[in-house]
Amino acid sequence: MSTPMGRTVTLVLIAPDGMLLGAAGPFDVDTPWWQEVGEVVAAARRFYGIDVTVLRILRTSRPRPHGGSVTYLAATHDIPPDRVAPVDPDALNDDPRRQSWAWIRRAARRHASPTA
Repeated sequence: MSTPMGRTVTLVLIAPDGMLLGAAGPFDVDTPWWQEVGEVVAAARRFYGIDVTVLRILRTSRPRPHGGSVTYLAATHDIPPDRVAPVDPDALNDDPRRQSWAWIRRAARRHASPTA
């Protein structure tokens, strides 16, 4: 059985207050493991000049890990560069079955202020 090689990453960027900023990517990272975000954070800094905190996976191109295309939600305090792409705000709609503490925009606010 072969090991998947790398993954293609897109970051949907939000501000700490939950405001949608846009999408960075796609860009490639060497590790295929979806939960490993160190390379993703480093690539965002290298390619876009921004520091991000990865909050969660939004979608993947494969039904199971690993490799393929992965879209993450990421919070940033930085102003993203002009080359970020617009994102449909509906991409951030939470499933009503998700617990309220895990809602996307609430997660961004918690990232900004741990007491929120």
